[in-house]
Formats: sequence, structure tokens, C-alpha cells
Amino acid sequence: MGLFGPPKEFRERTFTMPCSQAEAISVLRQIVIHDGSRPFGKPLDAYYADVEAGSPDAGKPRLVESIYVERLDSQGFVIAAGNRTATYWKVQLQLTGDNPVQGTFGAIEANDTFHWGLNVLGMVHALSTAVSKVGGSLGKWPR
Repeated sequence: MGLFGPPKEFRERTFTMPCSQAEAISVLRQIVIHDGSRPFGKPLDAYYADVEAGSPDAGKPRLVESIYVERLDSQGFVIAAGNRTATYWKVQLQLTGDNPVQGTFGAIEANDTFHWGLNVLGMVHALSTAVSKVGGSLGKWPR
């Protein structure tokens, strides 16, 4: 936690996308950023694979530290970093409405922003890219 709250990549930001909620999540899952990674895609793919396999571990922290999807539904998701004994941070994407979708993204828990904090920065970049690629607009966006 910084002197004036969490680092800027963890602060809430708002956006609008001209699509459905399901399309917004799908676009975020596909976005590849400058380093070739898919900040939302990797944890979402792992979550979908667990659900399809009928794994009881879907949405639960792993034994080994990782980034995982804690919750996913039609209105958004929560992605967390940590393991069974520690949660470093949790970020949440919330979506409302359809065509256009209004959304918010930000931290709901920030206990240790140094562990995988760059991943949150990648998620912020991916979100900005996704909004731009579909012709959406950014609202409140900490700089």
C-alpha cells in the first residue's frame, strides 16, 4: 500500500464498450499485450479448463503461489494472486448493461502489491487496449 492508497495500477477505473457483457469478457480473454502475454486470457483459460474437467479446485487458491480466477459470472470476474495461506491481491471486473456495457476494474484487496504487481499493470494495459479495439471509451482512468 502506498502513502496515498494502493499503487495506481490497483486503483479503480471505468470504461464503456459497445457490446454485450459476454462479448466484453471474450474480448478481454483474447487481448495480447506488447510482451506477447494474455493477462486476462491465461487465468481465464485455466479456470475454464478446471470447470470443463469438473475439478473441485475451480476458483480456489492453489498450494503453490499463482494468479487464478476466484469468481467468474456473466457480470465479470475476480482474479487473485496468492496461495492457500496468503492472498497478495484481488482485482475485480464488474460489468453492467448491454450494448453498451459499463464497467469498472480495480483492486478489492491489496495486501502485497509487489508480488505479481506487474501482472495487474498488464491487465490494465489489456483492458485499455480492449476498450480501444472495440471503439469504447475510457472513463475515470488513473494516470
